[in-house]
Amino acid sequence: MKTASDAVKALLLSSQFCIAELYTLTTPTAMSFYLTSHDEDIVYDGNIYYASLLNINRSGITLGRGAEVSELTVDISIKAGADPLAGIDWLAGVRNGLLDGCTIQLDRLFYSAWGTDPIGLVTFFKGYVSTVDNLGRTGFSLAVKSDAERLNIKWPRNIYQASCRWNLYGAGCGLGKPTIVGTITGVDGITLQSDLSYADGYFDGGSLVFASGSVIGQAYTVRSYLNTAGAITVLPAMPVAPSIGDTFLIVPGCDKTLSTCETKFDNLDNFGGYPYIPVPESAI
Repeated sequence: MKTASDAVKALLLSSQFCIAELYTLTTPTAMSFYLTSHDEDIVYDGNIYYASLLNINRSGITLGRGAEVSELTVDISIKAGADPLAGIDWLAGVRNGLLDGCTIQLDRLFYSAWGTDPIGLVTFFKGYVSTVDNLGRTGFSLAVKSDAERLNIKWPRNIYQASCRWNLYGAGCGLGKPTIVGTITGVDGITLQSDLSYADGYFDGGSLVFASGSVIGQAYTVRSYLNTAGAITVLPAMPVAPSIGDTFLIVPGCDKTLSTCETKFDNLDNFGGYPYIPVPESAI
């Protein structure tokens, strides 16, 4: 159910009003972008919703009841000659996963007439980007689904399997998340060089969050780590590269095997897998 202020309800009853649609895109790394399908930029609640950089259009919204999934398709194209938004080349960023898992909120801002102050805002839809389609030279499409889609999970949750079922550093795992601080010493393409000195693969599958610099707060998954030059490769690719001297917090990852639990973390008592269970192919 959508909520509206008394002032907005009164305006709707008058049947004479204007609407501007506002889009807030928030990435998993807490970067927010503000857009509008209106023909002019809009300033509201301290944020600038840009119309001058991108063209944005949407399909009709498919609304569901109960646990049914609501859906929305948003088409975005780059305006000719537009400056990069927040210093980011959007098409390159989207190709590298900038909007993967991004949440989108669609709001409607109501006016009694254009040129007057807005009467109020109503949140019309909120969901997350499920797929990126039609990525071309000038634009792309986003398929957005409501949070009800997250209920589409397998049941029962815990099953017999060889690998550990616990989330690393979660309640079942029992380990406390370590705080390991590193410093960027160089950037070589998609690889970050650091002052860390650990065994090869120690941080594979772990996470990295920048603690300073222009990329502060951005979080990534560690794809691979090598002791040589403290080389770290992260996913997704970074739309903006960090600078030498930037610091970060990094935690080691786990491949959920018995040997890793025992030798790397010394946490065998909490191992949540069944490594000796027969594989399905051996069942009679």
